[in-house]
Amino acid sequence: MKIALALSLSLLAAPALAGGAFAPPAKYQGKPDMPVHIIAEPVHKLQQRCKPWRKSFLQVFFGCSFVYNNPRRCVVFIPDKSFPNWAWPEGGTLVVRPGDVLKHELGHCKGWPSDHSRK
Repeated sequence: MKIALALSLSLLAAPALAGGAFAPPAKYQGKPDMPVHIIAEPVHKLQQRCKPWRKSFLQVFFGCSFVYNNPRRCVVFIPDKSFPNWAWPEGGTLVVRPGDVLKHELGHCKGWPSDHSRK
C-alpha cells in the first residue's frame, strides 16, 4: 500500500509560506523510524511526480513524499540546487529552500497528516 503526501501551494496563497510557516508540528520533526530515500530533482520534474495529487491547476509542488509498507520506507522528492527563489509583484521574495521542503516532507514520513493539521 502506498500513501502519498505532497507539499503543494496555490500560486495565490504561496506568500503565506514565507518564514518557514510550513514546518511540521514539533511531534513530527526529527528522524523518521524507517529508511528514507531522498531524491533531488528540478522543480519541473516534481510537478510530474506529484501531479496525481493536484487539486487545482494553480498548484505548484515543491516536494512530495511516499510511504511504502513492503518494505517499510519513505521516499522523498525535493527540489535540486537549481531551485530559484520565487519573486512576487510587490517586490517581495518567497524563500522556499530545499532544506525547508525536506523538513516538511520528513514530517509526513513521521505521520504528519496530508491536511497539514497543527495538532
